Amino acid sequence: MFQFYETRYQKFLYSRFWDRTSRVDSPLTPSDILKIVQWIEVYQGNMDKFGINWNQSSKFSQYTNELLDEYNQKIQKTLKKWANNILLNEKKSKLYYEGTCPRTHSPQDLFSTLNQQVGVAMEELVKGDFVQVIRMCTDVLKYFQDKQIEYLVEVVKDKDSGEELLCAIVNNSEEFMDKTEKMRDRCVDTVEDDTLREELEDSR
Repeated sequence: MFQFYETRYQKFLYSRFWDRTSRVDSPLTPSDILKIVQWIEVYQGNMDKFGINWNQSSKFSQYTNELLDEYNQKIQKTLKKWANNILLNEKKSKLYYEGTCPRTHSPQDLFSTLNQQVGVAMEELVKGDFVQVIRMCTDVLKYFQDKQIEYLVEVVKDKDSGEELLCAIVNNSEEFMDKTEKMRDRCVDTVEDDTLREELEDSR
């Protein structure tokens, strides 16, 4: 019975890998990738429970790393596209005020997308893999900041943009910092492994 389970499950997993590598552009969506990673984790966990020293472990671990790299690349590409759209909308959208301080909705829009990906990673991935996704989200945040600096230079040069928009963008910096700290603290509180916690702390 066990041999039947082992053979069938490995055949099931390999069919997913072959489908992925049979085309130049992977047909797998990010959701598909997470499902396969979870299936591998379940299988490895069952092997450990049975006390089986299975020789496919290193190969499946390699597949997991490749899948997570692909997942991060696809999600990062999408998040960067959204980040660019947020910046474009910032130029067109009306400002709002907190007291006398003008602001834009960029912080809320950006962190809505980032926190969604963090939430998916926290629910779907084991802690070590989850940290990779957090690093990717941090990279997207840095990408957004670099693009916003470029945009600020444009605003300063463009006399028609007005000082009000420039002040709004600068005022957003405090909210960006606050939301960044909250996202990082949320991640640190989730991770129990001291080494992984230190990795997240070092990203401050």
